[in-house]
Amino acid sequence: MKNFTLLFAVKKMNMMKNRYIHQFCISILLLAGIAAGNTVKAQSFRSPAFTGALADFTASEQFAAAANSTTYAITFDATYMYFGAFRTTGTFGATDNFSIYLDTDPRNTLASGNGTTAGRAYNGFTPTLPFNADYTSITEQSYTDPLNLFTASWASTGVTPTVFTSTTCREVRIALKDIGNPASVYATVWMGFAGGIFSNAPGTTNEGVAATRTMTGFFGSFPVYKAGVTPVTFRAQNTSAANGGGTAISNLTVALTANNTPAFTAGDYGDITISGAFLSTIGANTSYTGTLTIGSGTTNATKI
Repeated sequence: MKNFTLLFAVKKMNMMKNRYIHQFCISILLLAGIAAGNTVKAQSFRSPAFTGALADFTASEQFAAAANSTTYAITFDATYMYFGAFRTTGTFGATDNFSIYLDTDPRNTLASGNGTTAGRAYNGFTPTLPFNADYTSITEQSYTDPLNLFTASWASTGVTPTVFTSTTCREVRIALKDIGNPASVYATVWMGFAGGIFSNAPGTTNEGVAATRTMTGFFGSFPVYKAGVTPVTFRAQNTSAANGGGTAISNLTVALTANNTPAFTAGDYGDITISGAFLSTIGANTSYTGTLTIGSGTTNATKI
């Protein structure tokens, strides 16, 4: 996670007179938000307690699936992400699994960055994901699989999320530290069974028996480090987006023409690229999940 306030100057040098090897001299002064690799996270708005009831989550945190009387929920605080799947009519089977996939370095090009679009094979079902997922959590009524991380392949992290399950619910709490303290995430979820999936969210109906399916909808991107972000925003964004939901995180490119011109817009980005021989400031409550590149013509990236 990279959340920062910085003041920087990108100054073009005369390499002959100044004997600089590189074309640009970059001076960065951190003003707030980061020191020695540690980040400062703002408290988000709510920390639900798990009791097995849909009311554990507020209405604004809930998202009704297109099929099979299942409502999903998602929220977060400064320490955890919270997920829920609730059967509003009938019951889940004991081995019906609540599958959660997270992209913790979301990029503007969905299938880029770390991770993979190839989901885990579990109980006779293998998904193709709408983004490059880094982590997955799978929970049945009486069994919770440890978090899996994709590097060269999916492998257990050895960390098991906290859960509450019953015949009508699966609730899962995942510590942000266990998924790398991301700045922003994409998420997609579904209930699966042996050889298929029961319902998914967000997205088009995907229920039924099938060894493989391509999932299209996702929640996000949304920042999980800052205050004032609520699932109402996620829901409104995703229900209006194409393919059942999901809006790719934006990149920011700024070509400075004078000091602080153009002004930066605080926000949460994938990649940030800055050029121009002038002074400028990025304010607080700004993050990036990809690469920060400072200096036109440089080939290396600087990460804060």
